[in-house]
Amino acid sequence: VTAHHLSIIIDSWAGDPFCFCKPVAKTPADRDALLRAAASGNSKFFFGSDSAPHPAASKRGGEKIAAGVFTQPYTTQLVVDAFEQACRNGVLKEEDITPEIIEGFMSKFGRAFYGLEEQKEFIILEKKGEKVTNILKSDKVDVVPFRRDQETWSLAWSA
Repeated sequence: VTAHHLSIIIDSWAGDPFCFCKPVAKTPADRDALLRAAASGNSKFFFGSDSAPHPAASKRGGEKIAAGVFTQPYTTQLVVDAFEQACRNGVLKEEDITPEIIEGFMSKFGRAFYGLEEQKEFIILEKKGEKVTNILKSDKVDVVPFRRDQETWSLAWSA
């Protein structure tokens, strides 16, 4: 389950090409079902980034708009943001979103499925007023991240 599919619905990508991806997001009920599955603690459901850093020009128009959402710099934060929004909307309960649920969905279940060893490093999330970058530029290409300019969690790595 991707970070962006926990947030978007059909109206999201119909109004913003930077939210257009495949499979396309559908109804609020579909999104809510994904949120409940992600927060269920069932190891059959785990995070996959499917981040697609398409050049901004290929997302803005032309004959065929590139399908894909760029989430990579903020994937963990976006998932936690989606869980928080789901709690505010009454889809999930705050007491159901524990560190163990987040760790299972974001790390343990996928590692177990793919037979990967657990890592000793961990992350720390804090509310510090960080905002998702508006645009990432290089000499050759500009990429627009999902939820650009919106507030999110700050993330730091620890050993």
